[in-house]
Amino acid sequence: GTVTTPDGPAVYMVQTRQAFERTRSVA
Repeated sequence: GTVTTPDGPAVYMVQTRQAFERTRSVA
Protein backbone atom coordinates (compact mmCIF):
# COMPACT_ATOMS: atom_id res chain seq x y z
CA GLY A 1 0.00 0.00 0.00
CA THR A 2 1.43 3.33 -1.06
CA VAL A 3 0.01 6.66 0.04
CA THR A 4 0.65 9.80 -1.98
CA THR A 5 1.51 12.64 0.38
CA PRO A 6 3.07 16.11 -0.02
CA ASP A 7 6.15 14.87 1.81
CA GLY A 8 6.37 11.57 -0.02
CA PRO A 9 4.60 8.25 -0.61
CA ALA A 10 7.04 6.18 1.43
CA VAL A 11 7.98 8.85 3.97
CA TYR A 12 4.44 8.99 5.35
CA MET A 13 4.25 5.23 5.85
CA VAL A 14 7.62 5.14 7.58
CA GLN A 15 6.92 8.19 9.72
CA THR A 16 3.51 7.01 10.88
CA ARG A 17 3.25 3.35 10.05
CA GLN A 18 0.95 2.64 12.98
CA ALA A 19 -1.40 5.46 12.03
CA PHE A 20 -1.38 4.25 8.44
CA GLU A 21 -2.31 0.75 9.54
CA ARG A 22 -5.33 2.13 11.39
CA THR A 23 -6.37 4.36 8.50
CA ARG A 24 -5.95 1.46 6.12
CA SER A 25 -8.32 -0.66 8.19
CA VAL A 26 -10.93 2.10 8.33
CA ALA A 27 -10.56 3.03 4.67
